[in-house]
Amino acid sequence: MRIIFASIAVAVLSCTAAAQLVSPATHLSTEGNSNNTYPFYGNTFHYQQVQGDIRGNVQIVKQIAFRRDGTISISSAAKTVTAELWMGHGDHATVGTTYANNYDAAGRTQVVPNGPINLPAMPAKPTSPPAAFTAIIPFKTSFIYLGTKDLVWEYSCSASSSTASYIMDAVSSGRAVSGPYTLLGTGCTATGQTRPMVARAYLTTFRSPDRVRYYCYTNYGTKSAAAGILVGLKNPNAAFPICNKILYTNADLVTIGAMSRTNGYFNSTTGLYFPWNAAFAGLKIYSQTYTADAALGPIPVAVSNGVESTIPGLGAKPEKYARIYSYNNHTATSGSLGNGYSIVTQFK
Repeated sequence: MRIIFASIAVAVLSCTAAAQLVSPATHLSTEGNSNNTYPFYGNTFHYQQVQGDIRGNVQIVKQIAFRRDGTISISSAAKTVTAELWMGHGDHATVGTTYANNYDAAGRTQVVPNGPINLPAMPAKPTSPPAAFTAIIPFKTSFIYLGTKDLVWEYSCSASSSTASYIMDAVSSGRAVSGPYTLLGTGCTATGQTRPMVARAYLTTFRSPDRVRYYCYTNYGTKSAAAGILVGLKNPNAAFPICNKILYTNADLVTIGAMSRTNGYFNSTTGLYFPWNAAFAGLKIYSQTYTADAALGPIPVAVSNGVESTIPGLGAKPEKYARIYSYNNHTATSGSLGNGYSIVTQFK
């Protein structure tokens, strides 16, 4: 037993040579490819990150820090939050939506007791990104990260002096892959418009969970009119009596109802998601949209062009970091999981 404790003591003392740990580890001196305002946006928040890419390091963590996004010009004003923080050890491979389950059997250690935390105004955008870590939260109790498991930190905010955005550098691994699409023919010129109605439809694959998203939007439809999106697996390429246009979908998958805006625009809201299957890669889906148009005949409808969209393959698996978040609910026991996403975080 003395040998074990002695080994741990040596490891902990040796970590003082390492001034900091940064996760994602590849972004110590590299700007992230994203930016984010969580968890310091809004009035209340519950947030957790699992940093699975820094195993093998040992660190006495006395503070946590963040840096502003280095590519956008938006400034973030100072604010004071009423919040508390915890740290612990876990395993990214089993990360889930329940906060408590992401720690090992030892659970979490409170490093900042509930109370006011002052977040400084972010500095001006740097000439050469990334920015310095200036948003620092010192700990009341130090945490010893042993490096044998993944590092987990958690933040719960019950009040904030401002709900304004606080924009930090972040990293999103390449989970999303968008497939190609081709426009087929031209649409009708709807009443009140000076150009043909045009639709575009996208198919995108995502990782963790592996799924496909369908999204379609249309411009220059009839203004403030009932609308719809037809989606099918086949292209009939058949003439039909709607302003002498062609039918480009058999609509055997789904029909999505909508309502066009005052400018004639409408979309498939947040899109449709369905589970990924390897057999889907390369599959083509055909879309066409319409709006009611009483001035057209013999059928009072205006239609768009057709769209041939292709389902792409899956992208690379997410990197070993994740966030779990509950906006506007600091007492939530579970939240939304964003695997492969992390604020660039310094532990020092």
